[in-house]
Amino acid sequence: NTPLLSIQSCLFLAEQSSDQSRDTYLGLAREEIDRIAAILRQLLDMHRPDAGERVPVAVNALIERVLLLIGGTIAEHHITIERDFSPAQPVVLGFPGQLTQVLLNLLMNAITAMPEHGWLTIQTVVRALPPNQDVDWVDPAPLLDPPLVQISITDTGVGIAPELHADIFKPFF
Repeated sequence: NTPLLSIQSCLFLAEQSSDQSRDTYLGLAREEIDRIAAILRQLLDMHRPDAGERVPVAVNALIERVLLLIGGTIAEHHITIERDFSPAQPVVLGFPGQLTQVLLNLLMNAITAMPEHGWLTIQTVVRALPPNQDVDWVDPAPLLDPPLVQISITDTGVGIAPELHADIFKPFF
């Protein structure tokens, strides 16, 4: 549902906007329709790993794009966004569609936890990989000296009930 909510938000904002802004929102809506098609393909190919190649992704720009996609929902819930982005403008190798989906899921969960108002803080920090230290969740092969980019999302919502903690990483939960 997240891409559909993004499209709905973009179309609402396009209706309310000037010609120049309208084109931006309609372009985002078209991109989200393409992302829906990709998600459906992934669901159909669930048992096969992604065969696509990772591409350079500007992390701060990707977050700004996601915030644009859900801007209507953010405004509707009277949520204040605080950005604390790394001035280094971090770029990582990744899958932009998958990263977009993860960020949308996290942000929509945060918004759901703040139904009437609240604060949402998004932070990016660049960290160097410590020398001679392997990190099992980082694949440094394509980069000579890979930085780690940490994205932190905090909100003033109600949080996740302790009895649900064991289930939050299950697919479709």
